Amino acid sequence: MKSPYSTYHGRKSWLRRILIAIVVLLVIALAAAIVGLFVLPNYVEYTPDGPRLVLPFFGSPPTEQSPSPTPGMTDDPAVIIDLPDPTPEPTPAPTPIPEMLPRRDAPLGLVSYEFPRLLDGAAKESLAANRGAIFDVTEADLQDPGIRDAILDLPYAVAMTPWDGSDETLTTLAGLGFDEILLTGVTEADAAKPREVLAGLGYLGRLSVVAEKSPFQDDTALGRAMAEHFDRVYVPGGNWGGLNLYKYLKDNGFAGTTADIVTTVGKPLSANYSWAILP
Repeated sequence: MKSPYSTYHGRKSWLRRILIAIVVLLVIALAAAIVGLFVLPNYVEYTPDGPRLVLPFFGSPPTEQSPSPTPGMTDDPAVIIDLPDPTPEPTPAPTPIPEMLPRRDAPLGLVSYEFPRLLDGAAKESLAANRGAIFDVTEADLQDPGIRDAILDLPYAVAMTPWDGSDETLTTLAGLGFDEILLTGVTEADAAKPREVLAGLGYLGRLSVVAEKSPFQDDTALGRAMAEHFDRVYVPGGNWGGLNLYKYLKDNGFAGTTADIVTTVGKPLSANYSWAILP
């Protein structure tokens, strides 16, 4: 009878064990490779001394490291765009003040003309000696470049206009070189403003006002304001009921003389006092 444990049978058992061991090692190696490839990178912490493996059972899992901010950048991961400082809008240059002409002597008589007669030379040709001209500029085109020269061709020129509170109107008339600005429709509330505007321009001419008798006869606030703020007053002639107008004006701040009290008339006169034919 043969023994059941033959030499060949034993060799077969050892070979089988070796193959099984090899398979187990390959499985372990494959598992280790998978762990090393997909798991371990999550537990690697990079320090100034080099990478360091921190396993969960040896300490806290590594926290995700934020990259150090680049100098000049914020923590905001958004793209940073340096925009140039906005260019400041230029400050508009102030409107230049026109050159003011010197004051000329006022004649005793002033005659009215339509504004076009200033430009076409008719006023200059018909104006008698020692007289000046008054022009109603209420609706006149004051942009004509020939106005200033035409004014200088006259011995004396007055611009008459309603007072509407407009600085622009006064600035334009002063800049054109009118010797005198004569205002109508002045009220107590706005009597001081024209003087302030013209003083700011350095205007050298005269500021005048058309008035009635009553503001002075009744000693009203308007009458006192006209005396204080205007160089000349244009008033009707005739009986003043005993009022000494010149004394009243002087008592209330009037800086003019008797020649600056202008009597309004309907036709030219040969007189020794100031008179004017209004438009």
